[in-house]
Amino acid sequence: PMGVGNGQIQLINQNQAGGPYLGLGLGEVDPAAADALKIPPGTGVYVNAVVEMSPAQKAGVKAGDVLLKCNHIAVNAPEAVGRILANKKAGDVIKLVVNRNGRKKSFHAKLENPPMGLDVGAVQNPVWLGADIQDIDAVMKIRFNLPDTRGVIISHVAKNSPAQAAGLNTGDVIRRFGETRIRDVKQ
Repeated sequence: PMGVGNGQIQLINQNQAGGPYLGLGLGEVDPAAADALKIPPGTGVYVNAVVEMSPAQKAGVKAGDVLLKCNHIAVNAPEAVGRILANKKAGDVIKLVVNRNGRKKSFHAKLENPPMGLDVGAVQNPVWLGADIQDIDAVMKIRFNLPDTRGVIISHVAKNSPAQAAGLNTGDVIRRFGETRIRDVKQ
């Protein structure tokens, strides 16, 4: 129940028309990052991105948070959040518990129908590469021992995808595409 596209995972229930939509880009929490945030390894999922005006953003979730619980259920993989949303519909309110800079915070998000034109598998670009990318923040800089925060980092490569066939791996940094210097995900 999730589509991957343009660097963001859009969590949508595909079994019901129109929803629900949370608007989070999620990835796994690296053990080094878990240690830095003082959470046990294998706990939670890293919030790579929060879609503007999405239920998650309206609730107060921010990129860089680690999602610990969704609807009172502990999560440790992006797919776990998708399974929880599969039983929900637009209008339902779910509780989200996050770790933000070592402190727990909780939010209530009211699920919505996906924005018009949002298709599972594509957010803005219908070409599927099969890699989630994100801006490099302080946690990612530590996690992958990077010298700076320039470019974007690959946080997940889907199996049997064009990205995997091209040899891209989690942790690879993209700083240039052709002759264009890459500064951030939007670019």
